[in-house]
Amino acid sequence: MKLVIALVLIAFAISMMSPRRTKRVTLAVDPPASVVFAIAGGKVEEVLVRPGAHVLQGQVLMRARVRDTGETSGQLREAMIRLQRLPDPVWKQAEQSDPKRVAADEAYIDRLAEWERTKSPASKLRLERATAAREAEYRRPSPFSKQAFVNWQNSIGRYDIRATASGRLEIFDWKLGDELPPLARVALIAQ
Repeated sequence: MKLVIALVLIAFAISMMSPRRTKRVTLAVDPPASVVFAIAGGKVEEVLVRPGAHVLQGQVLMRARVRDTGETSGQLREAMIRLQRLPDPVWKQAEQSDPKRVAADEAYIDRLAEWERTKSPASKLRLERATAAREAEYRRPSPFSKQAFVNWQNSIGRYDIRATASGRLEIFDWKLGDELPPLARVALIAQ
């Protein structure tokens, strides 16, 4: 009996060591896909796409806000409330101290003085360019305005979740108000 078992084991070992013929199998493989994750988690504030939509790499799919874990300093909150209560003339003065506006004003004053001294066509052209640059700077919203501060304050803790590749949005089942756990799978994009 022991001899029979030994012979079977030897035959099995020899069959395992002999070269095998491989069988080729063709499988249908889905197109490559890209997974989108919510790095920080939080609460879904805005959903900008629907399942089945074609998205481009970098396109914003949804916006979320990180939950306040209580680590935000009370002093910071108080300072932000005090800043928001500043009177409008103080905000106007802050806008006027915008470094880009100050630089545009200084360039305009220098070019105006140059033109008054020389009255040359070249100095007139430089004055026109400085005037246009100054007007463009004053049309641009100042980052030192009250509205810019309120927008910044409202954006604290808010982040965009973007498409990692271009393609068709296959899986996307989040809706407004959902809680995203950290590193949650947000979407699957078929390329």
